[in-house]
Amino acid sequence: MRIWGWMVLAAGLAAATSWGGSAALVQGVRSGFAQLETRGQGQVATVAAQGFPLAMGAALQGVRLTDPAQGIDWQIPALTLSAPLWAPLDWQADLALPQNLLLGGVPFVVAGQGAKLDLALGLGRDLPLRGGGLALRELSLTGAGAAVSSIAVDSVFLRVEPGNGAGRYEISGQAQAITLPPRLAAALSPQALFPDRLDRVSLSASVATEPPLALLARTAPRLTAVDIAAGELVWGGYRLGVSGALTVSEAGWPEGTLMLAISDWQAWLALARGTGMLRADQMRMLTALAQGLAGQSADGVIRLPVSFAGGTMFFAGLPIGPAPRLR
Repeated sequence: MRIWGWMVLAAGLAAATSWGGSAALVQGVRSGFAQLETRGQGQVATVAAQGFPLAMGAALQGVRLTDPAQGIDWQIPALTLSAPLWAPLDWQADLALPQNLLLGGVPFVVAGQGAKLDLALGLGRDLPLRGGGLALRELSLTGAGAAVSSIAVDSVFLRVEPGNGAGRYEISGQAQAITLPPRLAAALSPQALFPDRLDRVSLSASVATEPPLALLARTAPRLTAVDIAAGELVWGGYRLGVSGALTVSEAGWPEGTLMLAISDWQAWLALARGTGMLRADQMRMLTALAQGLAGQSADGVIRLPVSFAGGTMFFAGLPIGPAPRLR
């Protein structure tokens, strides 16, 4: 009978932990949304404990997050947070679909088959990040009243894991079959014949932040370095690869060089011109440069540097405009 007594005691402790943890989570969520509501940044209709007896969790109904200054209003019908008792710092969030989203005053409907987020935290006062991920399936963004989606994607996978050293993180991700707004590609580059569907976007990289990422950090982390091992965009069979390392100044300016590996360079140059990345007066010199490099390449792929220095971006040594600010 003694073994049964221990089993009953363990079950009771698990149940008490599940109930107590869920109750504390519910209270924390309510408190957090009360602060958001005071600032006019969000609200929640109901919050209830769930997961008893083997998990801690909370079910939220009628979640609304807003940023009036940016014209953002995100309405999520239901959101579930949960963590198993045997891993109380490993959390998962399931977001119900469809959702209503207002961007810049324009209403959209977000629909799909699944939207999940997981977050692994470490021991410490600020709950440092141990890892995290995002998984989306058959997601679409459609303007209210529109007959077709503004943008859609078959699947998105993103993973963040700790790297070597404090504040360093390994990032891997991939998005498959991204459908763009109709006729957007043709408008950007009529001669390149890019389709309205991207085949794949993938990334393998590492980043560094200061201080390290933490859920309860009092100050926002600053990006200090980006190292891209391999990035690739495949669009209509045309391939564009990128690799290289950048440091980021305190002001947010990138410094360093990325190397582009370009197949079908004529199509990509036409697209860059159509998007405004390159000026008309730069095209003749870049075309001649690309032709020369392609002639020296055994596989027809040309490799060109994109450099960043002093807040300016350079393509193959030619200044092409201001660099993006990474902050």
